[in-house]
Amino acid sequence: MGFLFLTIILILWGYSFTNIKISPFSILFMSLGIFYSQFTSINIDLIIKVLFLITSIIYLIKDKSSKKYVFSLLLIAVLILIESTSPSKFNQYYGFIDALTSFATFSTGILLFSIKFSLQERRSILKSISYLPIFSVLIGIPLAFGGFISMTARGGIALSGAALETNLSFFSVLSLVSLDILYQDTRSNKYQILKIINFILLCCTLTRGGIISGIIIILPSLLFLLKKGFKGVRQFIFLIITIFGSIYPLILLWKSISERTFSADGINTSGRYTAWDYIVNLTTNKSQGMGLGSLKTLTEDINLRAFTAAHNTYIQFYYETGYLGVTLLSILFILILIIILKLTNYRKKIIYLTFISFLVYSYTDNCIVNNRYWYLFMFIIGCFKYFDRKEENALL
Repeated sequence: MGFLFLTIILILWGYSFTNIKISPFSILFMSLGIFYSQFTSINIDLIIKVLFLITSIIYLIKDKSSKKYVFSLLLIAVLILIESTSPSKFNQYYGFIDALTSFATFSTGILLFSIKFSLQERRSILKSISYLPIFSVLIGIPLAFGGFISMTARGGIALSGAALETNLSFFSVLSLVSLDILYQDTRSNKYQILKIINFILLCCTLTRGGIISGIIIILPSLLFLLKKGFKGVRQFIFLIITIFGSIYPLILLWKSISERTFSADGINTSGRYTAWDYIVNLTTNKSQGMGLGSLKTLTEDINLRAFTAAHNTYIQFYYETGYLGVTLLSILFILILIIILKLTNYRKKIIYLTFISFLVYSYTDNCIVNNRYWYLFMFIIGCFKYFDRKEENALL
């Protein structure tokens, strides 16, 4: 089964370079909708990462990116690698290859942000991301019936699709941003409907950090719906029906989340606080960290259990790169935000909310280490910087 999926991905990826209507990035983003290690020993995820990197470099060579920005951003990434990695930190579990693979994933995200896609290709990729949560669920159905995966998680009460509940949550949250961009581009109501569907899928994952991040993204839409409800009788009736129709599902959602969150001993963080304290105490080199990509190699430490990815981007970067690396990372994001605000005339509100959503989600999950979030996020925020209402309205 793994070989079949890998063959399909490679064929479609290669074919996309011969067909201008299909972006190779659309193929690669859709390929993220399955978590392949559930049913195959072939490291398809690594191959997909390599394809992302190769495709990004090809686009860079073809001069489809803003080289002015890509090199300055990559320089910061290189500095993070250099300051955090040294032979003295290597051991039988952690080596230069581990640091290099983490750097490659991190840098690929920067390339995705920097590439200047045409309007048509950008829309094509955004549509792929918008349908990614639904695709992951639909492709998961035959895989589940075939016994290759389980469509549910958290004791059978949460939806995971074909990509695990955490990844489905990633897809759903970021699809809300891509749908907002598509709606601003086209004013098509189908994207608003799709936004509702994807938010429902997000809630079905019962991923607490994801749901909070998703609410932050759709907050303007909720306020607009509330405001519009008082502008006429029909709008008011629709608002009332929507509110009452949402009460029971919201009660069920709250009940499921509260059962995960609250216990007799207090707030249940699924072991996060204990693991975070342990990881912080393991950080003996506080200024430069223990090495980029080193946390994932601590598989022999039974105290970490499922936390060789810290489920906290801040703590993970602190452990691996120290205060210096965290400072450089902060500079990187400040620079990215400055670039976006300088080049765009997109709505500033959704740009800020997207970054706030990222910062909130990063507190409970691996938003940079996990390429299923990082690649999508960096591509999407890259779309902000080239948003031009005059250009796009002329092409509608």
